[in-house]
Amino acid sequence: MTLKGTLLFGLAAACLLAINAKKTPSEMRFALAKQPKISASTPQMEVQRLRAPVPAAHSASIIALSNGERIAFWFGGSREGATDVSIWASRYQNGKWIKPWIVATPAQSSKDQWRYIKKVGNPVPVLDSQGRLQLFYVSVSMGGWATSTLNRMISIDNGQNWGPASKIVTSPFFNLSTLVRTHAVQLEDGGFLLPVYHELARKFGELLQFDKQGQLLRKIRMNAEGENLQPAVIARSPTDAFALLRNSGPSRQLMLQQSHDGGAHWSPIQQLNTKNPDSAIAVERMPDGRLIMAHNPRSDGRSELALSVSQDGKNWKKIKVIENTPGMEFSYPTLLVNDEIMDLVYTWERSEIRHVRFNRAWLDGAQP
Repeated sequence: MTLKGTLLFGLAAACLLAINAKKTPSEMRFALAKQPKISASTPQMEVQRLRAPVPAAHSASIIALSNGERIAFWFGGSREGATDVSIWASRYQNGKWIKPWIVATPAQSSKDQWRYIKKVGNPVPVLDSQGRLQLFYVSVSMGGWATSTLNRMISIDNGQNWGPASKIVTSPFFNLSTLVRTHAVQLEDGGFLLPVYHELARKFGELLQFDKQGQLLRKIRMNAEGENLQPAVIARSPTDAFALLRNSGPSRQLMLQQSHDGGAHWSPIQQLNTKNPDSAIAVERMPDGRLIMAHNPRSDGRSELALSVSQDGKNWKKIKVIENTPGMEFSYPTLLVNDEIMDLVYTWERSEIRHVRFNRAWLDGAQP
């Protein structure tokens, strides 16, 4: 190897070490939310529409702010992948969603980072331990979604104003194919784990560990089996968690992995007896200890959107059907559980976002 080659190799190796060892990560432990007392209540359920003045909308997320309000994010424009697609937001105030506004565009993201960005998508908010609202989203400069890079914007006033977009460097080699879709998991040390996934050549789940200042500490590869993506992670104890993964392979079965050391290592993939038609899922823990999942329960498409519950994350029972119309699409759900009230947002026919708010009494009511 020439001197020049040796220097380049050494520089690449140093960059790799910098990504995965900016600080020596401490042992990770999940921060579990304090569970409220369960009380009887009257069944409640309502449906609202979130519509931006554009014909297409997809991939919504929702989060509870420190002031008790909800804020939702999604991407929308003339069609998915078009250069006019922006990241939109709306705030839930006094029982209604206010007029949506644009948070990020390809043009502004390009200007902030001094690089060309063709399209944006998949916004995921994180409320960190410092009270800051961090918004992660993917961007593409060339090619399709598989070549995405991860971006972040930060707000210190609950999403009223945002700092410039920055690129999250997860690999020194091209830094391609890091996508985000599902909620973060909080850690006891004030940091968080952000589930991400890789799509270029092979599909697999990963985790990004951030400290309480928002610095990326390391990337954890969850598996090397391929044909899985968009891990949804739920902590069961300070050390134990499981992840449900979308199945992009031919088996059309939901996938599961488990961790017993705070998310540092994960078990081999287990296929569950629950259908998954290569579609996104959302899962959260309810105050009574049960797990709730929003998903497409059929193997032949996304025409049905349902809610299922489980005690162990492995065995699921469908208890509510939210949408079921042959030939239509209801997809990419996100769940938010806050005491007895639960919020579900999802893509409705790729044209708008729907919001369903309900309580546990409604969920446990009449079977579908």
